[in-house]
Amino acid sequence: MSIFDILGLNSPFRIDGKRLYIRPLKRKEVEIIKTWFEDKELISHAFGVIARNDTLEKISSEYMKDIFLVSTEILGIFLNSGELIGFINYSMKSGRHTKRARLGIVIGREAKRQQGYGKESLNLALFYLFNIHGVDIVELDTASFNLRAQNCFLSCGFQIVRETTDINLITGELIHKIDMILEREDFFLDIAERFEELPKAGTCQ
Repeated sequence: MSIFDILGLNSPFRIDGKRLYIRPLKRKEVEIIKTWFEDKELISHAFGVIARNDTLEKISSEYMKDIFLVSTEILGIFLNSGELIGFINYSMKSGRHTKRARLGIVIGREAKRQQGYGKESLNLALFYLFNIHGVDIVELDTASFNLRAQNCFLSCGFQIVRETTDINLITGELIHKIDMILEREDFFLDIAERFEELPKAGTCQ
């Protein structure tokens, strides 16, 4: 059994939206994602670090190892044409009274950024987590200087709960982040505004 089978990366399902769909990644698609992290600006915004290129390369290398060995699930973001433009990774955490998920999202194709694909795919992922997994709260964080990401998350209904400062173990620099959450009830309260029609869950080859 491969690590892809263990992580559920070969599960045959997809969730369709208006312009795109999400589904688990296949082995061959991981190589595409690796090429995206050659973009230093992408690395800087994704991890909230402003540093030299060699440092950014080390950070992205460690991140690639982490998400594909630790994350519970990795969902590719595909246009209806079949083009892979990004991914969402998440991990689950169950407490005594709540079930939480923590996620991250990356639009890797530079030409596809700032076109609303992040918001659309994030709403599909939220629908998947809240409706299918029965999650109570979804959490995420973003760099304090990444205003574009913050605006996307706020437009999806996330609320800022705190600002944190950590030390990056690779660079030794301080990282200023914004922690945000979205609760299940708030997601379904305005679901009619999120989707023209509810997402469709189905199988894929």
